[in-house]
Amino acid sequence: MTSLVTDVLLANTDLLEKEDLGTRIGKLSTHIDEIKGEIYHAVHKKYANYRPTRDSTQELHNKVQTLSTEMQTLSNKIKVKQHGDSTVEPAV
Repeated sequence: MTSLVTDVLLANTDLLEKEDLGTRIGKLSTHIDEIKGEIYHAVHKKYANYRPTRDSTQELHNKVQTLSTEMQTLSNKIKVKQHGDSTVEPAV
């Protein structure tokens, strides 16, 4: 048989351990929420910087594609002109 003092001390120890665990869980939850906020802000900042760069790059890509098409069209016209001129035989 255990004494009344031992029983009370053991009961209080369990209670203290439960309170300590509750406190630690609360602190960890708070810390997790802080880290979530930091991650959110870091990702948001990166995206805010990325999006204008992406849009600018897309615009430049479209300009290059347009220029490339114009160059190809001009090249084809030059080839047709050269081919047309070479089929005409010089007069003797």
